[in-house]
Amino acid sequence: MRCVCPCDLIKPSHVRKAVCVDEVVEAMTLADRIVLMRDGHIVQVGTPLELFNAPVDTFVATFIGSPPMNLIDGQVQGDQVHLPGGIAVPVPVSAQGLVSDGQKVKFGFRADNLMPLGHSVEDQGAAADLTLPVTLTEPLGTETLLFAELGGVEVQAKMFNPRPVNPGEALPFRLMLDKCHLFDARSGAATPSSSMRRMSTRSIFISASAACSAGSTDRRPIMQIFSVGTGAFTGGNMSNPSRPI
Repeated sequence: MRCVCPCDLIKPSHVRKAVCVDEVVEAMTLADRIVLMRDGHIVQVGTPLELFNAPVDTFVATFIGSPPMNLIDGQVQGDQVHLPGGIAVPVPVSAQGLVSDGQKVKFGFRADNLMPLGHSVEDQGAAADLTLPVTLTEPLGTETLLFAELGGVEVQAKMFNPRPVNPGEALPFRLMLDKCHLFDARSGAATPSSSMRRMSTRSIFISASAACSAGSTDRRPIMQIFSVGTGAFTGGNMSNPSRPI
Protein backbone atom coordinates (compact mmCIF):
# COMPACT_ATOMS: atom_id res chain seq x y z
CA MET A 1 0.00 0.00 0.00
CA ARG A 2 1.18 3.52 -0.71
CA CYS A 3 -0.08 7.04 -0.27
CA VAL A 4 -0.93 9.18 -3.31
CA CYS A 5 -2.54 12.53 -4.07
CA PRO A 6 -6.33 12.44 -4.52
CA CYS A 7 -5.99 13.78 -8.06
CA ASP A 8 -4.13 10.60 -9.04
CA LEU A 9 -7.34 8.61 -8.51
CA ILE A 10 -8.74 9.79 -11.83
CA LYS A 11 -5.90 7.99 -13.61
CA PRO A 12 -6.12 4.26 -14.46
CA SER A 13 -4.48 2.22 -11.74
CA HIS A 14 -4.09 -1.42 -10.71
CA VAL A 15 -2.76 -0.91 -7.19
CA ARG A 16 -4.41 -0.36 -3.86
CA LYS A 17 -4.10 3.18 -2.60
CA ALA A 18 -4.38 4.68 0.85
CA VAL A 19 -5.06 8.40 0.69
CA CYS A 20 -5.14 10.74 3.67
CA VAL A 21 -7.60 13.61 3.33
CA ASP A 22 -9.17 16.00 5.81
CA GLU A 23 -12.15 16.97 3.65
CA VAL A 24 -15.28 14.89 4.11
CA VAL A 25 -16.53 15.75 0.61
CA GLU A 26 -13.36 14.35 -0.97
CA ALA A 27 -13.68 11.11 0.96
CA MET A 28 -17.39 10.69 0.25
CA THR A 29 -17.07 11.32 -3.49
CA LEU A 30 -13.80 9.51 -4.29
CA ALA A 31 -13.49 6.61 -1.85
CA ASP A 32 -14.64 3.02 -2.24
CA ARG A 33 -14.03 2.61 1.48
CA ILE A 34 -13.35 5.13 4.22
CA VAL A 35 -11.20 4.57 7.28
CA LEU A 36 -12.44 7.23 9.69
CA MET A 37 -9.94 8.07 12.43
CA ARG A 38 -10.07 10.11 15.60
CA ASP A 39 -7.04 10.89 17.76
CA GLY A 40 -5.05 8.21 15.94
CA HIS A 41 -7.62 5.46 16.47
CA ILE A 42 -9.80 3.87 13.80
CA VAL A 43 -13.44 4.61 14.59
CA GLN A 44 -15.28 3.03 11.65
CA VAL A 45 -14.52 1.43 8.30
CA GLY A 46 -17.00 1.11 5.48
CA THR A 47 -18.31 2.51 2.23
CA PRO A 48 -19.33 6.18 2.23
CA LEU A 49 -23.03 5.26 2.41
CA GLU A 50 -22.43 2.80 5.26
CA LEU A 51 -20.82 5.54 7.35
CA PHE A 52 -23.59 7.97 6.41
CA ASN A 53 -26.52 5.63 7.03
CA ALA A 54 -25.17 3.53 9.91
CA PRO A 55 -22.74 5.58 12.04
CA VAL A 56 -21.26 3.62 14.95
CA ASP A 57 -21.29 6.59 17.32
CA THR A 58 -22.16 10.26 17.66
CA PHE A 59 -18.74 11.34 16.36
CA VAL A 60 -19.29 9.61 13.01
CA ALA A 61 -22.91 10.81 12.91
CA THR A 62 -21.92 14.47 13.19
CA PHE A 63 -18.66 14.26 11.21
CA ILE A 64 -20.05 12.57 8.10
CA GLY A 65 -22.74 14.43 6.20
CA SER A 66 -23.71 18.06 5.76
CA PRO A 67 -25.50 19.37 7.66
CA PRO A 68 -24.47 17.14 10.58
CA MET A 69 -26.98 14.80 12.15
CA ASN A 70 -29.38 16.35 14.66
CA LEU A 71 -28.83 14.92 18.16
CA ILE A 72 -31.33 15.47 20.96
CA ASP A 73 -31.15 14.27 24.55
CA GLY A 74 -33.88 11.80 25.39
CA GLN A 75 -34.90 8.98 27.69
CA VAL A 76 -36.48 5.65 26.87
CA GLN A 77 -39.79 5.03 28.61
CA GLY A 78 -41.46 1.85 27.52
CA ASP A 79 -41.70 1.84 23.73
CA GLN A 80 -41.20 5.59 23.42
CA VAL A 81 -38.33 8.06 23.54
CA HIS A 82 -39.23 11.14 25.55
CA LEU A 83 -37.61 14.33 24.25
CA PRO A 84 -37.47 17.87 25.70
CA GLY A 85 -40.68 19.85 25.69
CA GLY A 86 -42.90 16.89 26.49
CA ILE A 87 -42.47 15.39 22.99
CA ALA A 88 -42.50 11.61 22.73
CA VAL A 89 -41.75 9.51 19.63
CA PRO A 90 -41.72 5.73 19.18
CA VAL A 91 -38.43 3.89 19.64
CA PRO A 92 -36.97 3.36 16.14
CA VAL A 93 -37.66 -0.12 14.80
CA SER A 94 -33.92 -0.89 14.55
CA ALA A 95 -33.51 -0.27 18.29
CA GLN A 96 -36.64 -1.95 19.60
CA GLY A 97 -35.80 -4.59 22.19
CA LEU A 98 -32.20 -3.33 22.41
CA VAL A 99 -32.69 -0.43 24.81
CA SER A 100 -33.74 -0.57 28.43
CA ASP A 101 -36.49 1.34 30.17
CA GLY A 102 -35.11 4.54 31.66
CA GLN A 103 -31.99 4.52 29.49
CA LYS A 104 -30.69 7.98 28.58
CA VAL A 105 -30.02 8.31 24.88
CA LYS A 106 -29.21 10.70 22.07
CA PHE A 107 -31.99 10.67 19.49
CA GLY A 108 -30.50 11.29 16.06
CA PHE A 109 -31.93 12.11 12.65
CA ARG A 110 -30.73 13.93 9.57
CA ALA A 111 -32.24 17.04 8.00
CA ASP A 112 -33.32 14.93 5.01
CA ASN A 113 -35.59 12.91 7.30
CA LEU A 114 -37.46 15.85 8.84
CA MET A 115 -39.48 17.67 6.20
CA PRO A 116 -42.64 19.77 6.10
CA LEU A 117 -45.76 17.98 4.88
CA GLY A 118 -46.14 18.44 1.14
CA HIS A 119 -42.47 19.31 0.70
CA SER A 120 -40.75 15.95 1.17
CA VAL A 121 -39.26 13.39 -1.18
CA GLU A 122 -40.66 10.41 0.72
CA ASP A 123 -43.71 9.88 2.90
CA GLN A 124 -43.83 6.10 3.13
CA GLY A 125 -42.89 4.13 6.23
CA ALA A 126 -43.16 4.74 9.96
CA ALA A 127 -43.30 8.43 10.75
CA ALA A 128 -44.14 10.90 13.50
CA ASP A 129 -46.00 14.13 12.79
CA LEU A 130 -44.70 17.20 14.61
CA THR A 131 -45.60 20.87 14.49
CA LEU A 132 -42.48 22.97 14.97
CA PRO A 133 -41.76 26.71 14.80
CA VAL A 134 -39.21 27.77 12.18
CA THR A 135 -36.58 30.22 13.41
CA LEU A 136 -34.39 30.65 10.31
CA THR A 137 -34.34 29.66 6.64
CA GLU A 138 -31.52 29.23 4.13
CA PRO A 139 -32.93 29.14 0.58
CA LEU A 140 -30.70 27.03 -1.67
CA GLY A 141 -32.73 27.03 -4.89
CA THR A 142 -34.40 23.65 -5.32
CA GLU A 143 -34.47 23.18 -1.55
CA THR A 144 -34.47 25.28 1.60
CA LEU A 145 -32.65 24.44 4.79
CA LEU A 146 -34.92 25.11 7.75
CA PHE A 147 -33.86 25.73 11.32
CA ALA A 148 -36.66 24.78 13.68
CA GLU A 149 -37.12 24.40 17.41
CA LEU A 150 -37.90 20.99 18.87
CA GLY A 151 -38.51 21.17 22.60
CA GLY A 152 -36.17 24.14 22.95
CA VAL A 153 -33.43 22.48 20.89
CA GLU A 154 -32.49 23.80 17.45
CA VAL A 155 -32.75 21.19 14.70
CA GLN A 156 -32.26 21.36 10.96
CA ALA A 157 -34.76 20.17 8.37
CA LYS A 158 -35.12 20.36 4.60
CA MET A 159 -37.93 21.65 2.41
CA PHE A 160 -38.12 20.53 -1.22
CA ASN A 161 -40.20 22.46 -3.74
CA PRO A 162 -39.83 25.32 -1.27
CA ARG A 163 -41.98 28.31 -0.56
CA PRO A 164 -41.17 31.41 1.49
CA VAL A 165 -41.31 30.73 5.24
CA ASN A 166 -41.44 33.52 7.79
CA PRO A 167 -39.42 33.32 11.04
CA GLY A 168 -41.70 32.09 13.81
CA GLU A 169 -44.07 30.34 11.41
CA ALA A 170 -45.15 26.92 12.69
CA LEU A 171 -45.08 24.15 10.10
CA PRO A 172 -46.33 20.57 10.22
CA PHE A 173 -43.31 18.28 9.84
CA ARG A 174 -43.02 14.56 9.22
CA LEU A 175 -40.14 12.72 10.91
CA MET A 176 -39.22 9.44 9.21
CA LEU A 177 -38.73 7.07 12.14
CA ASP A 178 -37.13 4.29 10.08
CA LYS A 179 -34.23 6.66 9.40
CA CYS A 180 -33.75 7.71 13.04
CA HIS A 181 -30.91 6.56 15.29
CA LEU A 182 -30.41 5.99 19.00
CA PHE A 183 -27.04 6.48 20.70
CA ASP A 184 -26.20 5.77 24.30
CA ALA A 185 -25.96 9.12 26.08
CA ARG A 186 -22.93 8.11 28.13
CA SER A 187 -20.73 6.28 25.63
CA GLY A 188 -22.06 7.78 22.41
CA ALA A 189 -22.23 4.29 20.86
CA ALA A 190 -25.01 3.50 18.44
CA THR A 191 -27.88 1.22 19.41
CA PRO A 192 -27.76 -1.38 18.07
CA SER A 193 -23.97 -1.54 18.11
CA SER A 194 -23.66 -4.65 16.01
CA SER A 195 -21.09 -6.19 13.70
CA MET A 196 -23.23 -4.92 10.81
CA ARG A 197 -22.35 -1.38 11.85
CA ARG A 198 -18.80 -1.84 13.10
CA MET A 199 -17.06 -3.64 10.25
CA SER A 200 -13.84 -5.54 10.82
CA THR A 201 -10.85 -3.32 10.09
CA ARG A 202 -8.51 -6.26 10.68
CA SER A 203 -9.90 -8.27 7.75
CA ILE A 204 -9.47 -5.34 5.38
CA PHE A 205 -5.84 -4.68 6.23
CA ILE A 206 -4.85 -8.35 6.41
CA SER A 207 -6.51 -9.22 3.10
CA ALA A 208 -4.76 -6.30 1.43
CA SER A 209 -1.37 -7.28 2.83
CA ALA A 210 -1.87 -10.94 1.95
CA ALA A 211 -2.78 -10.16 -1.64
CA CYS A 212 0.25 -7.92 -2.05
CA SER A 213 2.66 -10.41 -0.54
CA ALA A 214 1.28 -13.22 -2.66
CA GLY A 215 1.98 -11.23 -5.82
CA SER A 216 -1.58 -11.42 -7.08
CA THR A 217 -1.89 -11.43 -10.87
CA ASP A 218 -5.40 -9.98 -10.74
CA ARG A 219 -4.95 -6.60 -12.44
CA ARG A 220 -8.41 -5.20 -11.67
CA PRO A 221 -8.63 -2.20 -9.34
CA ILE A 222 -9.65 -3.68 -5.98
CA MET A 223 -10.29 -0.79 -3.62
CA GLN A 224 -8.98 2.53 -2.46
CA ILE A 225 -8.88 3.22 1.27
CA PHE A 226 -9.23 6.79 2.48
CA SER A 227 -8.38 7.98 5.96
CA VAL A 228 -10.44 10.90 7.20
CA GLY A 229 -10.34 12.44 10.64
CA THR A 230 -8.44 14.45 13.16
CA GLY A 231 -5.48 12.08 13.34
CA ALA A 232 -2.72 12.02 10.75
CA PHE A 233 -2.31 8.80 8.79
CA THR A 234 1.43 8.19 8.83
CA GLY A 235 1.60 4.42 9.06
CA GLY A 236 0.89 1.90 11.75
CA ASN A 237 0.80 -1.67 12.91
CA MET A 238 -1.35 -3.41 10.29
CA SER A 239 -1.73 -6.50 12.47
CA ASN A 240 -3.32 -4.34 15.16
CA PRO A 241 -5.40 -1.59 13.47
CA SER A 242 -6.79 -0.39 16.81
CA ARG A 243 -3.32 0.59 17.97
CA PRO A 244 -2.77 4.38 17.90
CA ILE A 245 -0.91 5.70 14.86
